[in-house]
Amino acid sequence: MIRTQVVVIGGGATGTGILRDLSMRGIPALLVEKADLASGTSSRFHGLLHSGARYVVNDPEAAKECIAENRILRYIGRSCVEETEGYFVRTADDDPAYEKRWVAACRECGINATEISVAEARLREPSLTPNAVAVYRVPDSSVDGFRLVWHNVMSAKRHGGSLRTYCRVTGIESRNGKVTGVALLHVGTGKKETVACDFVINATGSWAGEMAALAGLSVPVTPDRGTLLAFNHRFTSRVINRLRKPGDGDIFVPHGSIVIYGTTSMPTNRPDDTALTSDEVLGLIALGEPLFPKIRNFRLLRAFAGTRPLYAPDALSGRAATRNFVLIDHAAEGLSGMVTITGGKFTTYRLMAERAVDLAAHHLGALTPCRTAHESIIPCPEPQLMARAKKLFTSEGMQLAAVRLGDDLERAVQNAEQDPWKKMLLCECELVTLSEFETVAAEPTSHSLGDIRRRTRLGMGTCQGSFCALRATGALAEHALLSAKSPQDLFRHFLQERWHGIRPLLWGYQLRGVELERGIYSATLNINGMVPVTEHSMMECRSVFPETADAPSTARHKPAQPGEVYDVIVAGTGFAGLTAAATAVERGKRVLVISRGAGALTIGGGTIDLLGYLGNDAVIGNPFAAMRSLPPSHPYSIIGEQAVRNALGFLGTLLAGQGYTLLQAGSEKDGNAWMPTSAGTMKPTWLTGVGMNPHSLAKAGSFVVLGVTGMKDFSPHLAAAGLRRQPQFAGKTVEHMFASSPFSSGPETVRDITALDLARFLDTEDGVAWLAETLKTLRNNAEAVLIPCILGTNAGSALHTYLERVSGRAIIELICPPPSVTGLRIQNLLMRHLRGKNVRFVENAAIAGHSGVSASCRSLITHPLGRTDRECAYSAQSFIIATGGMFSEGILTSPGEAREAIFNLPLPVPRVQDDWSHPAFFSDTPHPFAVMGVPVNERLQAVGPDGKALFSNVRFAGRILGGYDYAAEKSGNGVALATGHYAGTLA
Repeated sequence: MIRTQVVVIGGGATGTGILRDLSMRGIPALLVEKADLASGTSSRFHGLLHSGARYVVNDPEAAKECIAENRILRYIGRSCVEETEGYFVRTADDDPAYEKRWVAACRECGINATEISVAEARLREPSLTPNAVAVYRVPDSSVDGFRLVWHNVMSAKRHGGSLRTYCRVTGIESRNGKVTGVALLHVGTGKKETVACDFVINATGSWAGEMAALAGLSVPVTPDRGTLLAFNHRFTSRVINRLRKPGDGDIFVPHGSIVIYGTTSMPTNRPDDTALTSDEVLGLIALGEPLFPKIRNFRLLRAFAGTRPLYAPDALSGRAATRNFVLIDHAAEGLSGMVTITGGKFTTYRLMAERAVDLAAHHLGALTPCRTAHESIIPCPEPQLMARAKKLFTSEGMQLAAVRLGDDLERAVQNAEQDPWKKMLLCECELVTLSEFETVAAEPTSHSLGDIRRRTRLGMGTCQGSFCALRATGALAEHALLSAKSPQDLFRHFLQERWHGIRPLLWGYQLRGVELERGIYSATLNINGMVPVTEHSMMECRSVFPETADAPSTARHKPAQPGEVYDVIVAGTGFAGLTAAATAVERGKRVLVISRGAGALTIGGGTIDLLGYLGNDAVIGNPFAAMRSLPPSHPYSIIGEQAVRNALGFLGTLLAGQGYTLLQAGSEKDGNAWMPTSAGTMKPTWLTGVGMNPHSLAKAGSFVVLGVTGMKDFSPHLAAAGLRRQPQFAGKTVEHMFASSPFSSGPETVRDITALDLARFLDTEDGVAWLAETLKTLRNNAEAVLIPCILGTNAGSALHTYLERVSGRAIIELICPPPSVTGLRIQNLLMRHLRGKNVRFVENAAIAGHSGVSASCRSLITHPLGRTDRECAYSAQSFIIATGGMFSEGILTSPGEAREAIFNLPLPVPRVQDDWSHPAFFSDTPHPFAVMGVPVNERLQAVGPDGKALFSNVRFAGRILGGYDYAAEKSGNGVALATGHYAGTLA
């Protein structure tokens, strides 16, 4: 049993403020929190440091407290506060009489509210509504709740305070009406512990009633849920309040590069009620339009909710309940040594802490006065330390690291000084370096990527963790941090956390981002896929198509000319589009390809995944036989098994003619081959390139995963740690090593590198020499070397054969996330083939629509990207639409609807927006959005609700088709190839 004088329960702003105050007064204290710090209400609000102007009419005492604490916090918490100032804006729809009362009340409360002209306000904030009729400046600011909580803890630690996170209080112990201790349960380990103490302060916010009940007490707290939205744009640099009686959706708060908007007020009976609906999101957006008319055009990042702890002894709820705080001394109820503080606002957390500690100090006989209003929470870093940091980090990154890390900045700087590679950015969106990440991950309070996220903001920017989750998990594996968790568990937990906030706004940009994320973590890396244990999990493979001499074509494609009439126009240069064009041209057709961008081959990888899963079950046997169990709406069912076989044969012959050998990794007898990925997972596939070498993979008994220093998207530690857990590697050894970067010769030349950087380097003689020497001098006796996909951007097996010969080992490329070098190889070969066949191209063009008569299309209308004023029409006898799904914007989505982009075809979708997806990111059943697409007949023609073809000469192929989930099934490239080839034969 341990002992302290005071136990503080609750790790939000109030609780950590109390810990700081107690510690500064010399009172021994321990704070316990059932989860991570700031994981409750203190991180789930709009981040507004109130001037008090919002409350001056209805609650002047609260307003006076706010303006006083606003001034104090801007002084003591400079590293947590951005002094943005604020505007109160009255629109033409708001009551002018309220404005007059508000102005007078601000004056009486001592809040400086200065009127400025609407013209001046809109000059400074151009996105603000032109419908404004009055604007006032007030001293509002924004505050970072995560940061402030942690800085309070750092300050408390400097004065002797201590902390336990992930410790749940299970009981308040007492004797003769006096508190004697608290019983704890360690959430991760299940260990029970008792902490002896003289005093308990219940600062659990919305959970205050539940905590008091453990001591047999009653605290009438009514949780009130508020919903908020985070936008990816900083479309206002000032806090914007609507000048009216406080209501829902009237505050916009800028934070760094984003804006947080809210909030709502909805009574709930659960303090942890943070689940959201799309209707709430859409309702908030509508409420925000009077202040920002273009709000629907701004990209949303996520939605979130928190509960306010409203003290309601009179049973009032919602906005009728007071926002003031209350301090309850439970001695009056017969339990001495316990107080509860609840209610209030984040802005007044310090004052609440001071009042609570004053009461505790009185009971304990401590006479030291409160100093928290006069001393900075975190002192400014020493100039010498900042000078050292400046040499390591970018200017903006250095400033962000300094305010995020506070007292831990010194450790992060030392870490990067000892290893210059530690200044590498793991998260470009929030400028989080590897050094900063490691510093926080090494803290005993860090138990998950989510814990590290709350301190560093990793994964909270534009990509919402799509890229940095992989890098961060690799860093954890490399440095044995959070080693109790498997890499797959870390991935799943982190992505699920992000999913909670994305799911309620799953349309448009957000849905595009989710499709990218699913492409990386599900389709490519198979993070959540179950791996069967069979004797044929890794089998011998054979070349199904003879390799021919590499005879590159020197023909350049001719640009298309408007006015020509082609036999076939293909829209899209993904795998389906290129295959369709190649098929059509082989049948003697004059073909034009319209390209908006590079296509998804460079994202999704170069393996041909035929069908890996049926529902949640892995396809163990013949995938062609498994196709017969697919529903009639699945593309494979529509075109038939023979069409799939024909497409595979066509691709192999075509690529062989370009010097590229496809290996049939799977077989109809044994099923799919299970190939390793850079995440340490196994993925089912059917065809691979030579570099993935499935034959050697099956034969070797020992492996070394070779990484390259500076390649942050490939962690050999992560790959090795994951593969050791896989049944296919049972009884085999898997080690890991690093090769030196060929691009860095010292600390001053440290740079990030990607697989594509290395592949392009290996297209040169110097690159080949570097890797050959690295492999020859590798101090490891492993039979096979597992490497990222870096063996050049050109096709062919010559480089692979040479490296195996000079190294004396098998060389095996792992399936890797984007940029996909293996996919680029296939794309380059297909493009070269098409150019050699004199296929014409229109590049960097957006297709704006079509023209035609009745049920026939005559032309596609395009304009250059970003130039809608210049249109061209391209005509053909037949059209193949392979523009991709949501990610490629072949399918456009908005709340409650989805449509095909060129022909504006409405797609069948669930009527309720929330029914587009499931609560689990890695769901056991396909998300409905994942199978959205154009319904087609057996000739791949779009059909209406009556089943009749809508256009006689238009066919659809690839991801734009409905009825299948490319990521969950591991069928993306298989469907793209098969339907692209089939469409090309029909055109």
